[in-house]
This record gives sequence, structure tokens and C-alpha cells, in this order.
Amino acid sequence: MSPALLRRQLTKLIWGLLLATFDFNLNTLDILPDCVGWFLLASGVKGLGPVLPQLPLLYPLAAAMGAVSVPEEVLQLFGADLWEALPGFLSPAVSLVLQVISIYFFFQLFTDLATLAARLQPEGRRLDRAMRWQRNAHAVLNTAAALVPPSLLQQFENNVAAVVALTGYVLFLVIWGLWCLVSLRAMVPAEEAPAEDAPAPPPGPGTP
Repeated sequence: MSPALLRRQLTKLIWGLLLATFDFNLNTLDILPDCVGWFLLASGVKGLGPVLPQLPLLYPLAAAMGAVSVPEEVLQLFGADLWEALPGFLSPAVSLVLQVISIYFFFQLFTDLATLAARLQPEGRRLDRAMRWQRNAHAVLNTAAALVPPSLLQQFENNVAAVVALTGYVLFLVIWGLWCLVSLRAMVPAEEAPAEDAPAPPPGPGTP
């Protein structure tokens, strides 16, 4: 894979992570739609197949997350909630499945990208280690959030200090992940280095 194409795929992952993890709503319009982020992540992991052969296995997961996010975004425009529209027993089950998919996707994504970072990073750089630390912290946080009972979450929401601390921690993890991806892309040369001129062939018989 050419450096330019590799940088392009990593750029998709950067924008995908930003859109899929940050929410910015203007009335009922999500300025940073999750579905676009997940589709960019799906395209990015598929495009990196030539350098990370295991990474395209994550493509169906990202595509599925993007497909689920489409009706959620559309209903949000009309002030409706997809999860409230589902039957009571189905909503928490689907939500849990999506959380598990998201946790596994990002865990495996940063595992594979850490392998790529180990190949590209100069001696003394430890970007691969930073990616694994970010991966672990992200997985622990999301696993804990998935296991917390809803009743406890409602009590937690009433504690302003706890909400502010958790929000700050989540933002820190997302920004850390974006920094890792931007740093990885910076290790890829923008253009291929020009090949050295090949030596001229020796003159043939009879050449003056």
C-alpha cells in the first residue's frame, strides 16, 4: 500500500472516531452524526486490509453499528427516541448487544493499530504502548458502564461532581484515542521517496 493511501485510510479512522464518539446536538439535529462516523470506520478498517490483514474482520461490526444509527438519527430529527419506541424487554437487550459490539470493535481496532505503530515508529518512540493503554482504559470504562444497573445510573446523574468527573474522563479517553491516530498518521510519509537513479548500463559492443 502506498503511503498516500495509508494516510487516507487513517484519516477515515480519525474522522470516524470523532463522529462516532462525540455528540453535538443543535435542537434535534446531531451535527456529528454517529452513522457517518461508523461508516467511515467501516471503510477505514476495510481499506487497511493490505497492511493489517485481520482488520477487515471488523468491517461487518462497524457497518452494522452504522446501519442501526441511521434510524436513530432520523427519529431524533422528529423528536422521537428509537429506544423508547422498542418494546420494554427489547430495548435493554439491543442496547447491551450494541455496547458489546462497540467495546470489542475499539479494543480490536487499537490492538491492530498498535501493531502498525510498532512497525512505523522510530526507535525510542512508544506509540504502540500508548495505544494499548488507551485501549484498556476505554474497554474498562465502557464495560463498567454496560454493567451498571439503570437504577444506579439515575442516582449517579443527580451527583453533579460525579457527572463532571466522568464526562471529563470520557473526553480525555476520546482525545487520547484521536491523538494516537493522528500521531500514527504523522509517521507515514506524505509522499513516496523518489527512487534513486539506477546506474547506466555498460555500453554495448561497438558503442563509441
